Amino acid sequence: MLKQILTGFFYPDLQNAFLEKIDFYQRESPHIPLIVLAPEGLLLSHLKKILTKEKKGLANIFFFTLSEFAQSIVLFNLGQDDISFISQFLQQAMLEQIAQKDLNQDSYFFSIARKKGFLNSLCETIRELKLHGISSQDMLNQASLQDSPKYKDIARIFSIYEKKTKQKKLYDLQETVKAASTLIGQDDRYYGFPLILYGFWQLCPLEKKFLEACFSYRDTTAFVPCCDLPFYKNIQRLQDWFLSLGFERLMPKSDLFALPPLLKKLRESLFAEVLPCAANPEEKGVEIFSSINHYSEVQEIEEKIFTQCENGYALDSIGILISKPENYLSCLEDTLASSKVPFYSCIDRVARIHESRLFLEILQAFTKDTLEDSLFTIAHSPCIHKAFFEQSGIFPFSPVDWLRISRELALKGNYSQWEKKLEKEIVLYLERISSQASLQEGDIFRFSERIDSSKIPLLKSFLLFIQFWHQSLLTLEKQKSYNDLIDKIFSLYDQVCVFSAAREKTKQALASLIQLDKMDIAVSVLYFSEIATSILENTYCNNVLRNGICLSDLERTLGIPFSIVILPGLVEKEFPPSSRTLSLITDKEKKILNQSWEKKGLFLGFSSDRFLAPKLLYHLTLSSALNKAFLSFPRIETSTNQEKMPSIYLLETASVLSGIALNFSQFWKCPFVNHLMADPFSHTEILSSWLYDLCLLKKEDKSAWDNLLKRYPLVKKSQENRRFQWIHKNFTCFDGVLRDISCLRLLQKKYSLLDYPVDPRLLELYSLCPFRFFMKYILRFSSFYEPASIARISQWEQKKIISDILSHLYNREQESEVSYYDPVEENQTSHSLKEVVRFVFSCKDKSKEKEELLWEVEEEKTCENLEYYLASQSLKDPDSSPVDFQINYGCNGNFSCTLELQEDTKISFRGYFDQISYNPIANIWEGIHYYSGKPYICPKPNSFNRGETLHLAVDLLALQKMYPDALLYKSMERYIGAKGILAETYFSSEEFSEKKQTLQKICQNIVYGIENGFFFPVPSREKCMYCPYLEACGPFRGQIYESKQDDPRIDFFKEIKER
Repeated sequence: MLKQILTGFFYPDLQNAFLEKIDFYQRESPHIPLIVLAPEGLLLSHLKKILTKEKKGLANIFFFTLSEFAQSIVLFNLGQDDISFISQFLQQAMLEQIAQKDLNQDSYFFSIARKKGFLNSLCETIRELKLHGISSQDMLNQASLQDSPKYKDIARIFSIYEKKTKQKKLYDLQETVKAASTLIGQDDRYYGFPLILYGFWQLCPLEKKFLEACFSYRDTTAFVPCCDLPFYKNIQRLQDWFLSLGFERLMPKSDLFALPPLLKKLRESLFAEVLPCAANPEEKGVEIFSSINHYSEVQEIEEKIFTQCENGYALDSIGILISKPENYLSCLEDTLASSKVPFYSCIDRVARIHESRLFLEILQAFTKDTLEDSLFTIAHSPCIHKAFFEQSGIFPFSPVDWLRISRELALKGNYSQWEKKLEKEIVLYLERISSQASLQEGDIFRFSERIDSSKIPLLKSFLLFIQFWHQSLLTLEKQKSYNDLIDKIFSLYDQVCVFSAAREKTKQALASLIQLDKMDIAVSVLYFSEIATSILENTYCNNVLRNGICLSDLERTLGIPFSIVILPGLVEKEFPPSSRTLSLITDKEKKILNQSWEKKGLFLGFSSDRFLAPKLLYHLTLSSALNKAFLSFPRIETSTNQEKMPSIYLLETASVLSGIALNFSQFWKCPFVNHLMADPFSHTEILSSWLYDLCLLKKEDKSAWDNLLKRYPLVKKSQENRRFQWIHKNFTCFDGVLRDISCLRLLQKKYSLLDYPVDPRLLELYSLCPFRFFMKYILRFSSFYEPASIARISQWEQKKIISDILSHLYNREQESEVSYYDPVEENQTSHSLKEVVRFVFSCKDKSKEKEELLWEVEEEKTCENLEYYLASQSLKDPDSSPVDFQINYGCNGNFSCTLELQEDTKISFRGYFDQISYNPIANIWEGIHYYSGKPYICPKPNSFNRGETLHLAVDLLALQKMYPDALLYKSMERYIGAKGILAETYFSSEEFSEKKQTLQKICQNIVYGIENGFFFPVPSREKCMYCPYLEACGPFRGQIYESKQDDPRIDFFKEIKER
């Protein structure tokens, strides 16, 4: 038997060699049929198309995918009555039943047996084992992992699955290929027909075994896409496998077809170890561009298509290959449809067509608890049969009538409740009409409420509509088998839906569900609805190439050349996709299993092989471009306003074209990458602060920016608009800025900080977040939500406790001869401290029983902490002694504290010291604040901490007023814990003279912000976490705040945060 293998690129190498091979067979043996196998149906459609174009006869050529060929052999040799084929969805349904019924409570997977993610992984694991030729018996006989409960569960489920499928004669895809491997020898239909394998780039052991059986009986020619690049390693192994079976390797003939220079460079050097020489940016073949977002990207793709069509390229020679279809497919379809550009989608699912949607809504009307949405959709579906209303006696009603009546009657609940409400309403309505008629007969001058009699037929139609579906549900629930259930549902579907090819395609996709009867699954309308939904959502509509632009993902079109290839959405974390495996068996376990099965020749593939697959896929896709490739990505994610990074593969592509290894910062300036701006005359994006993108141009090239302003006046106008108003996205209903004149007057009159002494912590709160200041001190909201009730003592309660204890202890010192803390009289002082602690805690309100233990723990902890602190402090600073405790300033006539601001204005402060100490040797007065525990953030000494630590500097002003003759002053915060002082920060008079002007500027800016109504949120992950008004800002507060940084009105606040 003649066996040959030819390797090269799909076009022109493999495609031209394939045409020559077909021409050879049809010329030398015109009466002998040929068998052509390919991995995808779309690739087979392409082969048929080029053969027709080359005027080759198709009558004697049988086209199959590998699974279709295996199924055909099994069906012919075993007979249709003896076997049943089950799809991947039914295979998963059967494994689901086994996992839920046969796993006991001690099983490893029992707790997650009903989780969808586990069931997907289980199905993938069984499929992987079977594709590698491993049976359940192989797993049970394997001793190295017998102690693993996970392995035992997998082996047990696999064993039960194999027994049930064998007993019921059910053939999944893997079992079909396995059976075909033994039946191919006795097959009479295709015996001796030459075999052509085209485009296979990966084969599992089970498929190799089947193909090896096929090679034994016929001439075989394999066309494999392969080259010498390192990431083609898996295909090179496949090539070696062919050669080991005696295949003769043929070299592709040189072809006159010449690729554009840039495309040729990518074919030969992409992902290579050594970069080629730099290309000329003026050369053609590849264009990389970025747009603001994926909407602008789609608009740009449309413009590229129009340009290429004007250059003479046909629409059916253009392929838009999408790395993540869910992000782009709908947008592309809507854009091309609105422009009336012919296209077809190879990745549309059956569930998206109108007829399938109607079928799914019918199923939901039988299974969902809320009926209103499903019945409304059914009644107004564009593909509902008009004869359905006529045959059922239902008066057609509009969506407005439906909504009006359903809301008036508050239709909720099940069918019976709906029927009762409608019947009751009809009876009441008839009674009202009857009573009105009798009143008018008795007194023709008497006024009565006018009743719309046209509502009666509408209510009756509603009732008939509900009764029809209720009766249908009762009929379905009586069915004893899935075969009868499917017949009834399809009969109902035919009655409701108009006849069309799409309706028949929907029924054809679900035809395999009749096999559910062989799986011992209880008949359930709900279960049928779930599995039917899964099938329709995962079944492709189209498997044939048509005229128009092709929309597809990267895998389905491998091997199909296009003159123009467009790859949108090439951003990091989306392409290359995650290489995470679904298999329940880890690489480490696979290694152990492979060592045990080495003698049998059974080997499981490692997940490390998957890392090469995205590179291979990307290279094969670029290799399908014959004239030009457009690679694009969006710079901004519209939903979150987050910047997107280009894919690492785009970086590699630009590096190959540039001849040097680029990093991401160099990528943005690469001459082969074009960053497109929005068009001011066609879109409003350039006016949007949320999507504003021209800052890139402003920062890099001022002359270009000035020229742009001259050329496009609208851009200049938008810049001016941004100086006066934040647009498109708001933090709150008032956009963070009060603009009402009456509100501003009220703020300046009632909430001015210049009219009365203010606590410096109030200014700190404004510096932290103006919006939180507004909610707390202007609107007086306590909280927007009720957090979980946690028994705890607040920081301010702890602070007050420490202050009270030290104050009482100091008063006792005045009454006795024992010092504040005397190391000599340590026992007596310790006893006195414990008495004071006990007294202070006894005075606290502990009415809540659940906090009683908490107070006891806090009492013991506080006593130990203070005892250690006082002892260590007396040794550390023996010259400093306390003078007074719990001293107020700036209120009730005590020690006024003022700070001069601009324009002869002054701001007065009020505050509080836990303790004032004096060191006579250094002549320094210290004002101390005590806290318990370690702070989350401890500010640096002598700093304002971005305006959030002002009170220490203000305390210095107070100390200067209280003790004017002193040399030095220091205000400090001490955080006391089990090891004495855990943290400490301070502000000294030595630094204050230099920073007083900064304090004045901060206070002046805060007064300005409050009086002019600036109360915008300033988000921070750490500080927002405990904010009681978090829900008012919304989830995108961070992105919105960042996008509004160029508003000149908040420059005053930036000055605060820079201090």
